[in-house]
Amino acid sequence: MIFTVTLHPALDKVSVVRDFEVDGVGMTERTRQTPGGQGIQISNVLQGLGARTVAMGLIGGAAGDWIRDQLDLLGVPNDFTFTANETRTNLTILDPDNDTCTRILEPGHPVTAENLQELWEKLEEQVRPGDTVVFAGKNPAGVTDHQLADWITILRDRGIRTALDTTGMAMKIGVAAGPTVIRPDRAQLEALCEKELPDREALAAAARTVAANGVERVVVTLSHREALFVTAGESFHVCGPILETAAARGAADALLASVLWDLEQGTAWQETARRAVAVSMAHAACTGGAPVTLNDVADLYTQMVLEPLS
Repeated sequence: MIFTVTLHPALDKVSVVRDFEVDGVGMTERTRQTPGGQGIQISNVLQGLGARTVAMGLIGGAAGDWIRDQLDLLGVPNDFTFTANETRTNLTILDPDNDTCTRILEPGHPVTAENLQELWEKLEEQVRPGDTVVFAGKNPAGVTDHQLADWITILRDRGIRTALDTTGMAMKIGVAAGPTVIRPDRAQLEALCEKELPDREALAAAARTVAANGVERVVVTLSHREALFVTAGESFHVCGPILETAAARGAADALLASVLWDLEQGTAWQETARRAVAVSMAHAACTGGAPVTLNDVADLYTQMVLEPLS
């Protein structure tokens, strides 16, 4: 079972506004809203692939109710902790005439120690040795930089795999706790190593250093069709073909979901790497918001180019 934990979810609204002007008036052509938050997106992808998952996290108010109800409709098992405050709403404005994307993000409300304790107790009650717990997304106000590291340490000592996908000091401190998997992009790995990583060789070397210091698998996403897959023993660069995409946003979450599912099944690292990039690309090509299925991935998988890293 793969449990995802999203501490800072959102109701995501995407509106298409042609010829959008700042300080002007625009008319929406269409609007779509979806449950937002990296852990939630990972659970949604896992459900589409056929994996067993439970989405957990902190939600509240009418927006929180909508997120839960929508996941129920999608068939994504969930067990959220409800807070006293309204879950934030994020707005994305797409202007196809000018090829622009404008994002307006609410900061959300601080969470309390009681919220975190209730969430932890729910997780502790359900998770078992051999399961996987994913901590994904930025931390909201009220969560210390040490919180995820503390949880990772406890879970690791109980024989539970953990994955970490966050930013800043929470990422740096969390990595020191030895999660099973981390998924930085180039900028996040540079921040983690405190130096510029100008090329693939430098990125791979930095990822190997992280792996040698206690992280079992480091997956560095370079784009929706390219990533590095690094362990202390074997490392690969995987790249897919150039294809038309609907939106690359969320592709990294899809990639991580695929990696975690294959780890649960004991899949070979080469196969895991190929399928993960194929899932990422299939997600980026998806136009209707439906989760990727294995049928969507099958043809792309055969087009992946895998190169061992020396």
